[in-house]
Amino acid sequence: MVAVEKVALLIGSEILNLRGPHHDLDIMQRLLESRGFEIRRHQEKTATRDAVVAAYRELIEDATSDHCVVVYASGHGVRAQAGPGDSPALDHRLWVPTDFPESTPDDLRGITATELSLLQWELTGKTRNVTTIWDSCYSSRMSRDVGVVSRALPRAQWADVEAHLIRRGVIEQVRSRRDAVGNPWAVRLVACGPEESAYEYENRDGIVVGAFTEALSDTLEEVGEAGLTWAEIIRRVRYRVRRLFPNQWPRAEGPYDRLPFTTDVPDLTGVLPVEVDLDGQVRLAAGRIAGVAPGDVYAVQPAGAPFRSLETSLARATVTQVSSTDAVVELQFLGGATELPRNARAHPVELSMRRRPVAVVGTGPEAETVSAAVAEASHVRIAEPAEADVPVSAHVSGGIVELRDPQGALTLPRDATAMTGIVRTVRDLNRYARALTLEELTSGTGTSALDASFEVEFGRVVDGQPVPITAPGNMVFCQEHLYVRMRNTSPSRLFFFMFDVGVSRRISLSTNTNPEGLALDRDEEWWVGRSPATRELVGLELEWPEGFAGTKPRLETIIVIVTHRAEDLSVLQQEGVQKAISGDESPLWHVVAQVALGGGRELKESESEQQYSIRYAVRQFPIMVHPAPPPQEEATRFRYADLPDRSLRALPPQPTTPPPAGVTLRLTDLSVSEPIAGGAALRVDALVLTGSPDGNGGHVAYHAFTGLAGAGGVPQVLFDGHVRDHLDLAIWLSPARAAHRPLADLLAGQVITPSAAVDPAIAAMTATAKFIDLAHGLLAGQEADVVAIYRTCLLSGEAFGTVTGREAVSMPGVSLAFEVLPR
Repeated sequence: MVAVEKVALLIGSEILNLRGPHHDLDIMQRLLESRGFEIRRHQEKTATRDAVVAAYRELIEDATSDHCVVVYASGHGVRAQAGPGDSPALDHRLWVPTDFPESTPDDLRGITATELSLLQWELTGKTRNVTTIWDSCYSSRMSRDVGVVSRALPRAQWADVEAHLIRRGVIEQVRSRRDAVGNPWAVRLVACGPEESAYEYENRDGIVVGAFTEALSDTLEEVGEAGLTWAEIIRRVRYRVRRLFPNQWPRAEGPYDRLPFTTDVPDLTGVLPVEVDLDGQVRLAAGRIAGVAPGDVYAVQPAGAPFRSLETSLARATVTQVSSTDAVVELQFLGGATELPRNARAHPVELSMRRRPVAVVGTGPEAETVSAAVAEASHVRIAEPAEADVPVSAHVSGGIVELRDPQGALTLPRDATAMTGIVRTVRDLNRYARALTLEELTSGTGTSALDASFEVEFGRVVDGQPVPITAPGNMVFCQEHLYVRMRNTSPSRLFFFMFDVGVSRRISLSTNTNPEGLALDRDEEWWVGRSPATRELVGLELEWPEGFAGTKPRLETIIVIVTHRAEDLSVLQQEGVQKAISGDESPLWHVVAQVALGGGRELKESESEQQYSIRYAVRQFPIMVHPAPPPQEEATRFRYADLPDRSLRALPPQPTTPPPAGVTLRLTDLSVSEPIAGGAALRVDALVLTGSPDGNGGHVAYHAFTGLAGAGGVPQVLFDGHVRDHLDLAIWLSPARAAHRPLADLLAGQVITPSAAVDPAIAAMTATAKFIDLAHGLLAGQEADVVAIYRTCLLSGEAFGTVTGREAVSMPGVSLAFEVLPR
């Protein structure tokens, strides 16, 4: 047998506001060295664009069919958004090397996802044993708390990326290879989806690390050689990460049914090896990390023997104790058997409800009472000391109990000395656990898979029109209206259910007019949020739960379940209702009954089940809900707008180095090739807005500029002064007429009162929008031919644009450039 050579290319780009990539490299180096990998590490000056590409090509050159190769990268991601006139043949995402700030329009220093995909194809042409791991993101969303940083840069110019790919011949390579982006031979582990952010944070040891890298390393160390596939591992990684950052969804792509760092694909039947330890205890070679729980029942068979039923097996094994990696079982021999074969295997027959671990923090009699109540709860249990991933905790102190999760307080303080306080606490813990279980529900597989086509669309209602939300974790605000469109595109009737798992973890069935599902025939659709009578789309208004302790944005999940026949799923929204199981309910009913009722479910095959089995699919739409009303949006429509997502403005990233206290914003180029106002001389008006110098939340300071477009090619200073939180820029063009007053004179004496919003950042966004609309109205009032040409916003988390310095914008008929310099 030929020995497998193991090589790992580790790349870290710790620039701008990141502090974790070098620590991530340390983590991965320790992990992979322990597994026998040769490490090729690149950071600082060896993590530039050219150095990384050269290192990747050297890896390809050295690889043979006997190599096991890992490519790991940690750092920023950035996504270029298509603008007016762009024709997005490719989705331009980039990984950010250490020399990215040195980019120019003619020399982009980022590495595009398309280039990385082509390099990966070359590598898998040499060896099929390839695993790539990326801890970065390709779009900006939000930062959760102080010390938490999104691994995304807010923007990149589409035209620059397109030109870069053309210069390097990448687009032609992609066109000649239709499968350039997908690769069936390389396992790809990514920190988040293509529309999401990955985060780094300061862990419990005081070290800044990538949440995904840490979770992946911890999981692999716990798993060891337990024989879990990448798909099973990434589910555990996702569970760890989402406890901290609910809108970050790690995932595996490619042949993720392999065992780690091999091309081996095991039999994915859930069968577990059975062992007898030195003390004579019978154990299963899998534990908590594989989903084994006390009360689970397995049928024991020799390896390779077909499993038919528990009654025809050698023994019944009931799990009595569980650790992280194994479980103790109690045996009951069947059919005259008296001993276990050496190659015994366990087939799952009955799996107990997965009771969620809960930490009780505190000492004294009240804490002991809370612990005793939790121990008897239906959906939760007391966490063991070694368990690190505890989604919720009960804090008991001074006779008060309060529930908390990683995002903060879940409940208001309650009396821990009164039985009513204890009962309500346990009820809320069970609610939290049910919500987690429902959020983890996935589509049926095998005979339970729904073989039918349908459409589900989710989004906001804006001015009576649907605006789809396609990125998981997108932020919405209270008082906004949402809709869900469900359409059956298959020949047969389908049944649709829509559940809402709210920020307080309450589960409600939004299609409760029919608990057995909304029946839709072929090409029939239904809009949740549209009046059946008037056909007007109004949406469902988001509300913050009354009495809910949370004051920060929190996860809410819309879940749509589609079945091939009617099924009563209303049990999911019922609390405290016990329903007897008659024995002829479907497998899906048993799944949802776990959520609502607890207890067990049978996983046995029978003729009656084959006849009765329901086929179903699940679609989930996680969003982050802000407790504040939405900021007022500008009515002014600019020809070109380059704005960060409003979630990034509502919760701006906290920079690791202080941003400049003042900047100089200069217009370096403004040339117009199309006729505006009959080709007359043009004047330029600019409005610059930033946070109040005294830090008075919600207030904004502004500076107005009026000059001539071009101005002889001399840079024009649009703003020079204090800056705080944000730097908003709006530019208008209009005919230069002597009688027209400058913008500063038009705005003199005008006052904008900040809105009474819950959040100062939201109030500032509203005040900014009002100022820009006011300026546009005043300019249009004295000149009908005014053109709103450009709009942008630079945030403190990106140092107000002083890192990149120069921004160039190209739009039809207009070329514009400006620079931002620290004072």
